[in-house]
Amino acid sequence: MTALTQVMVSTHKDRPQVLVLGERVAPGLVITPGVDGAGRYGGGWLLTHVATGHAVLGCATCLYCARRAAATLIGIDWTRAGADLAGDEQVRAAVQGEAARIVRDCNAWTCEIPDGC
Repeated sequence: MTALTQVMVSTHKDRPQVLVLGERVAPGLVITPGVDGAGRYGGGWLLTHVATGHAVLGCATCLYCARRAAATLIGIDWTRAGADLAGDEQVRAAVQGEAARIVRDCNAWTCEIPDGC
């Protein structure tokens, strides 16, 4: 069973955060729906740092690929402050490496999602 949690997410630097439900993938890291400043679903899924509400990767993806990308980031301590994570070269390399490739290569219309997902 998937553990859901409420999380405040940032939608735009000049807008207040929006409360959404997210799927916990690691302490401090959740998969959240992409939403606009009014809280309307905008399509796709994001990996979100709980403490800041900021998306870890720059773009939304399908749920299957969000889970795959999250799996590559499990070993990182996401409970750390956002500034600490942003300044950590190992975190940057992990986020910009395999996780980013998975999201970049995703095409939700043609993604090879396995049965049962």
